[in-house]
Amino acid sequence: MDEERSGSELHCSSGMKIEWVEIVEPQTRQYMYANLRTGQCAWEPPEGVPVKKTASNQWWELFDTNSQRFYYYNATTMQTVWQKPVNCDIIPLAKLQTLKENTELHSNSERDDGCSVFERTITTKRNNETQTSPKEERRSGSSRSLSHTVFAQNISPESGIVTARRFNSPRTSMSRKTYNASSSPLQISPGYIAPLINSVQEMRIYSNRECLSRNAPSMPGASYISRDDSFEGHAAPVQHQRPQIVMSTRTASSASNNAIPSFIQSSAGSSSSSLTMSNSRFPLDDGTTLKKCHNSTSSPKVREFNDVTVGASDCWTKDSIKQPVSGNMDDKHVKKEAPNMFKVVQNYMGDRKSKTSNDQLALTLCEWGISKESLADELFCQVMKQLTGNERFDSIRRGWELLAIFLAFFSPSNPEITQKLTEFIEANSDRLLDMPEVPVSHYAIQCSRRLARLSATRPKPSLSLIQESRVHIFNPPQFCTPLEELMEMQAEKYPERILPWLETTLIDLILSADGQHTEGLFRVPADPDHVHTARLRLDRGLIPVVRDAHVPAALLKLWLRSLPEPLLPDTFYLRCLAVCDQPEEACRIAELLPAVNRLVLAKLLELLQLLAEEETVKYTKMDVCNLAMVMAPNVLRCGSDDPRIIFDNARREMTFLKTLILHYDTSFIRSIS
Repeated sequence: MDEERSGSELHCSSGMKIEWVEIVEPQTRQYMYANLRTGQCAWEPPEGVPVKKTASNQWWELFDTNSQRFYYYNATTMQTVWQKPVNCDIIPLAKLQTLKENTELHSNSERDDGCSVFERTITTKRNNETQTSPKEERRSGSSRSLSHTVFAQNISPESGIVTARRFNSPRTSMSRKTYNASSSPLQISPGYIAPLINSVQEMRIYSNRECLSRNAPSMPGASYISRDDSFEGHAAPVQHQRPQIVMSTRTASSASNNAIPSFIQSSAGSSSSSLTMSNSRFPLDDGTTLKKCHNSTSSPKVREFNDVTVGASDCWTKDSIKQPVSGNMDDKHVKKEAPNMFKVVQNYMGDRKSKTSNDQLALTLCEWGISKESLADELFCQVMKQLTGNERFDSIRRGWELLAIFLAFFSPSNPEITQKLTEFIEANSDRLLDMPEVPVSHYAIQCSRRLARLSATRPKPSLSLIQESRVHIFNPPQFCTPLEELMEMQAEKYPERILPWLETTLIDLILSADGQHTEGLFRVPADPDHVHTARLRLDRGLIPVVRDAHVPAALLKLWLRSLPEPLLPDTFYLRCLAVCDQPEEACRIAELLPAVNRLVLAKLLELLQLLAEEETVKYTKMDVCNLAMVMAPNVLRCGSDDPRIIFDNARREMTFLKTLILHYDTSFIRSIS
């Protein structure tokens, strides 16, 4: 059905007005549905009403408070312009936000008046100022009204991360940057619409809790997050507080039980060692007060994963420690070094003042971690402790950053600590529960990936590698990344590509640098500085300027060699050696490889077949035997450490690759990019 834009509303060709539109959040690619008349947002499309589907000609109308002008953003092309586009659909998100506030103000007030169980609800505060980031305050008391205030976000176009702006921080509005830099507006962050998703999620959580509070009996063993934001008399305004979370004691059976949890309220100012549930009070089992913290990073939003009992010793502290956090009291070396390591961890996270650079602090900690496994376990426990119940955003960010750096060089050796770390990371991997100040889920996902790569050949830490591992948290490297992850990474930027961008780029660089006439290609080493510079640019998705074909040739070998799993997986290794001189069987093994591995191998063989031609060999001095000899160790890896076995297998590895170069049909790969 043809649809056209008419005024500020959407109509279909039959004249019926369309109120609901489909919106795709650029970062998560989740579909949302918004009502242009009421401002209502929903995850599922409403039934029985027409919905305008999202398309490449859909633009969002936003408002810049500084310049008092509307500007327009295309979620498909991620383009931002000042001039109003023509012949397209305009979604007025600025007006949509205002409509949503007015509608929810009335509906939520009525809902709160009918609810007798909740005496207080969750308050979410933001020190931001824009039309797409509402501040929702649900207050208790006689009025029980829901107020919305509009705030703005500081958007980083380079990283696409939405960060909160403090009132005392310099404003970086779109209009000011534009007028000072160029005549065109900045590219808006894909995370700009994230507050709408958060708003829908918070509405869903609130609704679920409302139903539970009305229908469910109070049961021990669960917890409820509460916060008192009420004012009495003419008291000073409440400052930005973080929600206090009380962890309840839960047995293994109750943790897996699907029973409806009861709502337990805790007064933030109470010093009594008991929990309040409904109108009853329950003393703690151990007679002590549990520190109000949670096994995550103290997000202002509700973290709804399995609660655990967390004592004061397991939470963030500004003080020193006297005993190992890991509980390893038998190792004298750990007992001696644990307090010193903890001070350095505090220095890095900003919990303790230090004049030493963060890179040097991280290097010192990593050197401790690789020196002894028990020290590595202690370091992971210390960082998790400092991330639990932490209320300082910068400290949380640095703590997750440090955890990711650790996992680039070493991992826990104790199975219990490994399990604890895995659960801690998984509990913080939900993007919908992120606070705007720190993208915790992104850090957690990167930590999970690094933890999964339990490689025995992790690099030795250095200042340059520390810096690289930090940069790679938000800019994952092209090198040292599994093929599956590499294809997922490039799917957003190059959705049409079937082959890894890095492989095709390096092959093109080899040929454009006259590699077919370069003597000793793949055998002669390249300049290390040139290789390092080119690798840094490739890791950032940039094509380096190369004049020496040895540089991309060296990088191609390095990329194949640095794959966490070899191009020909270990499960195929013995079969490859057994049929190394049998063309039909060798080609059949190549066809049995995983799809990505087979395509990458075919593209590599196409290049080697081109270089093995007689006309090319006259210049390169690299015939098929030489090419197979230098490339085989990069695609096949012997799992033995015995020099005799490695030497015996090397000859058969070379023979297998030579057989593929001579007999494998790569004609199909020429039309694939």
